[in-house]
Formats: sequence, structure tokens, C-alpha cells
Amino acid sequence: MNMIKNTHKERMLMYGAILAPSLIVSSGKAITPALPSMMKSFPNVPITMFDMISTVQQLSALITLFLSIWIARKISMKKTIGIGIFITAVCGIMPAFSHSFMFILLSRFAWGIGLGLLNSLAIDAINIFFRHRENLRIRMSGYRTAMEPLGQCVLDILMGLLVMINWQVSFLAYGLIFIILIYFWKCFPSTNNEAIKRNHKTPSISILLPTRYIVRMVNVVLGLFVLMIFIVMANASVFVEVPNLMHYLHLGTPGTAGVIIGLNTIFAFFANASFGRIFSYLHRYTIVMGIIMITLGTFVESISANVWMLTLGAILSGMAFPMFGTYSYALVGKVIPVRYETAAIAFLITGSNIGSFLVPIGIHYFGIFLNPTTSLVGIIRHAFLVMSIISLILVITMTAYQAYVKVVHNRVPRMGN
Repeated sequence: MNMIKNTHKERMLMYGAILAPSLIVSSGKAITPALPSMMKSFPNVPITMFDMISTVQQLSALITLFLSIWIARKISMKKTIGIGIFITAVCGIMPAFSHSFMFILLSRFAWGIGLGLLNSLAIDAINIFFRHRENLRIRMSGYRTAMEPLGQCVLDILMGLLVMINWQVSFLAYGLIFIILIYFWKCFPSTNNEAIKRNHKTPSISILLPTRYIVRMVNVVLGLFVLMIFIVMANASVFVEVPNLMHYLHLGTPGTAGVIIGLNTIFAFFANASFGRIFSYLHRYTIVMGIIMITLGTFVESISANVWMLTLGAILSGMAFPMFGTYSYALVGKVIPVRYETAAIAFLITGSNIGSFLVPIGIHYFGIFLNPTTSLVGIIRHAFLVMSIISLILVITMTAYQAYVKVVHNRVPRMGN
């Protein structure tokens, strides 16, 4: 298949279609402006279970995350991603037509199945189509990462406006995904299944790495996996709990909460788009700067008494994951042999999904840890404070760990195709 289109316009349309699925990846968090209004409609539902509405999709995404590569080999990458987009569009708007909490929860679970089908393939598509055009592949990877907060930002703002009518109407914002589906299906190139199979098969390794390097590679990936769980949980807690803090402290309307979450994603977008410049200044300390941002963001949220402080905390938290997450994927690409990058990245995505799913549980247990307060606001604030302290410990630890990471960077040999 000729993957380079004949005209500039066709190339741009193709590039856009390859990036388009990433607009959906983070949009599951966009329902947070509607949560306070929804809570009033379900007064008998425990708060921990209620918060699962915004996180349960991360659990179901794990079911299809690793299956998506196998499915793509059977029916093609384009069809697999297309099915995933269709599921997220249909299941996204379903809560608009039901007053049943269990139906809404199940629709969010089904939404995650669609997310899992497209998530890892959205990253892998760039590796497949631009494997031999390294500069373009790097640029497209940066743009792809920036698409996630951009899509979330648009839905955040739209849902924040629609929730002023009522919370059910706000879910109609997911109808925008149908537009993404039409554009994707029209402009995404048809993939060759044999190319996908070659890219994901597991051939024998012709170069045997020393045991010490294998141990270091495994330690790096496992370490990033654990950090991914915590950092994503801390960042996602802002999306879930900032609207709750505003509601119980009477600091604003659901629309105001939507604007704050929108600012979080806007700054995340610019941090992603500027990652290359940030990395050129900070190098291996980029990951530490990301953890510093989450430390400051969660601390500000823990002491917030007005909308401005909540906004500042959300912005700082929003800038954290682009630096931590993007660097983590880049680090995996440096220390893991090329043939196993996809599996390692899927492993980190799994950590990200687990982190999002654990938000209600983390908020609860961090909130009651050494905390005599029983009020919901006190528990939320204490949870943010505990996460800030843990993040500070991580900053100190990671700074000391950089010497070890530098050794891994410089000494682990890369393996070609």
C-alpha cells in the first residue's frame, strides 16, 4: 500500500485521521461537570460508588486493550479503531435517555470497551505508518499526545454549558464523536494486515542482552508502571473532586467547574505541544518536573478556599502528566527493544487505566488516613494533602534516582527491526 498520498491536502487529511482517535482517549473524564447535578438525582447511592461513573470505563478498557492488537490482525486496524469509536459514540450518549443509575454505570463500562479497542492502536498507527520517517514520526507522536487534552477540553466546555439545562442533556455532547467517526472512516488509510502482523509478531532475539540490562529494563518499566498508577490517580482526582469541592463549598456553578476542568486540559494541551522544548531544557529531569507539578497542584487543592485557588491547582495538575507521561513513553522507547515497545507501552497504558479506576478508592483511603475529620470536604482536602506529601517524597527519590536512569539511557543497546 502506498501510504504517502499524492497531494498535500490528501496527506493532511490522512495525518488528521490518524490523530483523530486520540481526541477520544481522555474524553471519559469530561462528565465531571455533570456529577454534582447527577448526585442530587441519586441521593441513595454511596459517594464511592457514584464516583465510579467517571472511572469505571478505565476498568473495562483493560479488557480490550491487549485484545485490540489481535482483533486488528483479524479484521484490520481501521475496522478495529472504527468499531471502538462507534461504541464510544453510542454508549457516550446513552445516559441522556435513562434515569437508572445502574444503566448509566453499565453504559460507562461499555464506553470503556470502545476506548480499549482504539487506545493502544492510536499510538501504534503512528509507528506503523511512519516507521521509516523518524522525524515525522516524532512530530506526529507529539501531536497525538496533544490531541487527548484537546478533545477532552472541547467536551469539558460543551458539557459544562449543557449541564446548565440538565445533567442528562450534557451527555449529548458525546454526539460529537460521530463526526470524528465519519472523518476517520473517510480519510484513515486502509491498513495491510500483513504489515500489522509483522509489526507485532514476536520473533526470536538474535542479540542476547546481558542479564543486568534485562533486570534494569524490567525495573524501569515496572517503576514507571507503579508511578503511572499514582500520578494518573492524583491527576484524575482533580477532575472528580474539584466539582464536588465547589458544590459543597458553594464556590460556583457546574458551568464554572466545567471551565476549570477545561483550563486544566488547555494547559495540558500546551504542555504536550511544547514537550520538545521542555525536554531540551530539562532532559532527564523532565519526569521530576512533572511530579513537582502534581505535588504543587494537589497541595493547592488541599488548601483551596476559593475558585481561583481551585483553578490554579487544576492548572498545575494538568501540566503534570504531559511531562511525566510523554517522557515515560519516550524512556520506554529508549530502553526497550523495538519489537517489544508496543507491549511495554500497553503495560503503561494499563497502569494509567488502573490509576483512573482507583480514584474513588484512593480518595477514600487517603482521606481517612490519620484524619479525624468525617466531613466530605475534609476527607477530600486531606486526600489531596496526602497525595501531595507522597508526591514530594517521589520528587526527592526520583532526583536521587536520575544517576541510575542515566546509566540505563547510555548503556542499554537498542535493537533494530
